[in-house]
Amino acid sequence: MSDKLDFTDIDEMIEPLILEIYLNSNNYKDRLLITDLRKKAQIVKMPMIDDSAFYVKAEEVSDILYEKYKKDIKNFQSTPVSTFVESANSVFYIEAILREFDSLKYFKVNVSDKSISRDTSNLFEYKVIHSKMDLANSVDEDFLEMCVSVFKNIGIYHTSTFYPRPYLEISIRDLFHKLIDYRNDFEPEDDEYLDVMDIMMMFGNKLERDNATCLLILQK
Repeated sequence: MSDKLDFTDIDEMIEPLILEIYLNSNNYKDRLLITDLRKKAQIVKMPMIDDSAFYVKAEEVSDILYEKYKKDIKNFQSTPVSTFVESANSVFYIEAILREFDSLKYFKVNVSDKSISRDTSNLFEYKVIHSKMDLANSVDEDFLEMCVSVFKNIGIYHTSTFYPRPYLEISIRDLFHKLIDYRNDFEPEDDEYLDVMDIMMMFGNKLERDNATCLLILQK
């Protein structure tokens, strides 16, 4: 199913943990799903967020989808790619997201009464709020050593024998700003410049666009 929804803008090393999605209370299927989430799931309300938004565990969303919307999901699985856009609804897209991101912990659900246009260029809007990247177990030792060195040089990672720190957490926009400032001290042909480019390419554009935070695991 996920072949009908493009996830290529998120590198396979990135594990989204919290995603933000939008449901439309004026859409019949969305309204049913909103009601089911509020009735059957353990809603988590956070301070300082709008009353129209709430958090819900991805596991509970999955249970509700496969319990009540199994027929919809089967129909979408057999729908030809050429026609699925006209009939697809949020159930299809959320189920595809759950299949793709098996480490997902929470959805932040925003409820809106504004119409949502879905075409081939804007199938379903979702944002990554928080993610994890286990560099220590995903890349070779040389690349990991380079990343750690750069992170120390830009002042975001500090560790010592007495105070070991196997991880760091940072917003991707802040990380990119610091990397770009650091890169500007070098020429395009310098190894340090190329190292920064490799690190930025590893994260991709979506995490920066979404202003996501990322937990980076740097030690095994």
